[in-house]
Amino acid sequence: MRCTIFFSKSVLVLILFVFGIGLGKTNAQNGPQMTFDSTHHHFGVIKEGKKAIHKYKFENTGNRDLKIEEVKTTCGCTVADYPKEAIPPGGRGKIIVSFDTKHKDGPYVKGVNVHHNGGISNLIVFITVKGEKSKIPEMEIPFEDN
Repeated sequence: MRCTIFFSKSVLVLILFVFGIGLGKTNAQNGPQMTFDSTHHHFGVIKEGKKAIHKYKFENTGNRDLKIEEVKTTCGCTVADYPKEAIPPGGRGKIIVSFDTKHKDGPYVKGVNVHHNGGISNLIVFITVKGEKSKIPEMEIPFEDN
C-alpha cells in the first residue's frame, strides 16, 4: 500500500510538471515577444561633448505583431528613437539610444524602459565621460620684488 501511494504521488507530480511545462510554452508563444540581441552596452571612455549612440537590435519572437507603445529614458541626456510601426512575428527592429556627454564628467549608468504590447523591456547604457575640469591649468607666478 505504501509503495502504491508513493508511486501515485510521483506519477501525479510528474504529470503536473509535464502539464505545467506544456502550458508555459503555450503562454510564452501567445502574443508578441521582444527578444534583444543584447540589453546592455558599455561605451567605455568617451571625451566630454561627444554623443554616444548605440543600436539595440531586437526580434519579435512571438506569434502576434509587436507594437512599441512608449520608450522612457531615465534622464533628459538620454534619448531613444524606436520603430512606430508594428513588427510582425519573426520581424526585426532596432532602438537607437543616444547619450549626450555635454557638461558630463565621470561614470554614468542610464536606463531605457521599452513599453510594448507584450510587456516591458529594459535596456542599460554604461558610459564613462572624460570631462575637462579646467581649460587653463593653474600656474604659480613667482613674486618679484623690485
